[in-house]
Amino acid sequence: MYFIFYTKQMGFGLNKGIAVQGAIGTDKKIDATYLSVDVTLAEELEGLTKDYGVSILMSNSFYEGLSKNCKEFIRQIHEIDFRGEDDLENEDDGDEERDKFIIKIYTFDMNIDALLPKEDEVPGSKKSRHSRVERSHSMKRRTSMTALRDFRSKNSPDNDVVDTEINETDEINKLPTEPIRYRQEMWRSIPQLKKVREKFDRRFFLDWADGFTCYQEGRWDEAKRKFLALENIYDDQPSGYFLREINSHGCVPPKDFNYGIRKK
Repeated sequence: MYFIFYTKQMGFGLNKGIAVQGAIGTDKKIDATYLSVDVTLAEELEGLTKDYGVSILMSNSFYEGLSKNCKEFIRQIHEIDFRGEDDLENEDDGDEERDKFIIKIYTFDMNIDALLPKEDEVPGSKKSRHSRVERSHSMKRRTSMTALRDFRSKNSPDNDVVDTEINETDEINKLPTEPIRYRQEMWRSIPQLKKVREKFDRRFFLDWADGFTCYQEGRWDEAKRKFLALENIYDDQPSGYFLREINSHGCVPPKDFNYGIRKK
């Protein structure tokens, strides 16, 4: 039995700050490591990508370092209180001290599936062969065709046919072999970047802003309607996260609800 589509999901936490570099290991193998509160925050953001169903989460400090053009493509999806238990015990420190730990988090919306070939476009594919493969509706990721080639080349007598299929498919999303000089215009000129953003139209961002505002203000009935539409029309995973939160509380904000700020 061959697994034609091998999917994996990756999350990236992006933060801007300072770090202390050091070496760890033994006399046989030494690796560089980086330690700081800002590094820890990046790790926290990476873990939270699973909760919100996105590939990238960035902090407000990282967001503020972006150019005006880049910020146009970024969406705020929540605010999180990153205080630990020791910090929460010191409630008398004042609002200014508390606000240091409240971080706005953002994402860059991408429809990676738009870059993948449709099943009937992959040479030699058979839909019946895929029907037994369970695929996640919320987090589908890029096909690992290299792994497929390595596996099938050892197990299939028809190696020439396999190589042809892989080579033709690889051409669809072939990676560049030379450095690409960054230009702000590439966000609107590079076909792949345009394609992954096609489905996120102006209506998507307007409806998200309305839904998120309703959530923060405790108008959860209105927020639920907005998030349901976003999930159904755009398959928006952050909307799914907020729907789960709303449903878990019976559509009534809890007593300690603080303008929608999530506790770590």
